[in-house]
Amino acid sequence: MPQRRHFGDSILSTEQSKPLTFNEAARYLDISTSYLYKLTSRQQIRHYKPGGKRVFFLEKDLREYQMRNPVEPVIG
Repeated sequence: MPQRRHFGDSILSTEQSKPLTFNEAARYLDISTSYLYKLTSRQQIRHYKPGGKRVFFLEKDLREYQMRNPVEPVIG
């Protein structure tokens, strides 16, 4: 039996290759589904549409999205 996915600060499942559904991706990013829809419709987040209808995401792509625009610390 595969491990359950835990979102937020918890560790995700070791089942890394399984794509996330739209709702799972929204929970993973801690954003609303309407905002995720906006990101996908504007092509601001990588997603996959096999068959052209259902939308899927890979965890690595969501992590890349989360880590965009790093802010360097100010020293001094």
